[in-house]
Amino acid sequence: MLADDYVHPKPGFPAPVTSETICWPEGCCVCATPATRGIEAKAEDGQTGTNVAVAAAGLALGSIAVRTGGGTTYTLRIPHCAEHDDGATLEIKSGNVPPLQIRFRSYAYQRRFLQLNPKPAKAA
Repeated sequence: MLADDYVHPKPGFPAPVTSETICWPEGCCVCATPATRGIEAKAEDGQTGTNVAVAAAGLALGSIAVRTGGGTTYTLRIPHCAEHDDGATLEIKSGNVPPLQIRFRSYAYQRRFLQLNPKPAKAA
């Protein structure tokens, strides 16, 4: 069992990007102090035509920028304080539904992110 305030040296706590709108928890994604900037994170899908569930998302710090042509690149800005710049990564995991996910260093921030961005209910 992890302590509520555990922060891993590298991003490892996954959170799926499940909606066209992302709600960010308040504060830096590492230490929860007030966020002063957004650090850009990118994920590339080198396969043309791969169906990724999120095409664009409105974010508090901007939006997911989607570039296509020989593959797809997703870019978003993740909230950080002035002291941190490595609190999260963005990646595409083939076989995952949805395939686009954010990995956080902070266990507490990942849990707050999941509360604000729940997975949609499956259609019956």
